[in-house]
Amino acid sequence: MADIAVYLQACHEGGAAPATIRVARAAIAKAHRVSGFTDPTTGNLCRDVLRRIGREGRDRGRGQVAGVGWTQAEAAARLAEDDGTLQGLRDGAIVRLMSDTLARISEVAALQCSDVEPDITTGGGTVHIRASKTDQRGDGSTRYIGPATLAATGRYLTAAGHTTGPLFRRVLRGGHSSAAPLRADSIRDIVRGRAAVVASGAGRIGGHSLRVGSSRDLAVAGASVAELQQAGGWRSPATPEVYIRREAAARGPVARRRYQVGAEARVPHAPVLELSLPDDFGDGRMAARWYC
Repeated sequence: MADIAVYLQACHEGGAAPATIRVARAAIAKAHRVSGFTDPTTGNLCRDVLRRIGREGRDRGRGQVAGVGWTQAEAAARLAEDDGTLQGLRDGAIVRLMSDTLARISEVAALQCSDVEPDITTGGGTVHIRASKTDQRGDGSTRYIGPATLAATGRYLTAAGHTTGPLFRRVLRGGHSSAAPLRADSIRDIVRGRAAVVASGAGRIGGHSLRVGSSRDLAVAGASVAELQQAGGWRSPATPEVYIRREAAARGPVARRRYQVGAEARVPHAPVLELSLPDDFGDGRMAARWYC
């Protein structure tokens, strides 16, 4: 146990971010459990070291990636599609689909053609996410895509010439589609490259930028944290809450109560409803006034 604490401290002194050290701790813990040994990272010594590392190293790391919202995603997709190549059609479909579904890179890499189905009632479609890091049993989830995303995916598949197997594939020299699926790192590079063109001043663009940006736009549109969890496949509310903390602050009590942010315009004088009622104390009638 002491050796593990010394190792974690050495990683910290070597400049590793707290998140990186936590991943290392989790890997050590799992290796011991798989081998039938007691987890050596659960003791007080390791916990104290990790707490100190968290405090001292809170400014390390690259920080949260910049969000790429719906408007920027639409612009990036159109630019990709307008170059008239199979690669551009594929990249545009990827950007649109990830913006709609809030899908992770690994989830998109695992998609099959049969996972995309049209929805005749809305004009859009659905995408079946087979498994994810928060769904290790593979129960899967179904997410909605808009009409433009469904149409873009259809144009890509028509140009690529395949209707079964992996959805997104490598493009070979000469503009032909390969049978091999795109790897996760390739999809990450596509998102970074396409989004950077329209969001160059937004900050660090990463593979999660579309996921972050859609979360924020949903929050601005009034989605609750529970709805965000459903849309993005988060098991815990902690992650989407981090993504939308600015948007949540703008809907908080100070914004709403003190500054009436998002409140409807107040009516200067409420309408008055006047009715005549019998007077129990005489023959006359008295007027009752209600302020609505």
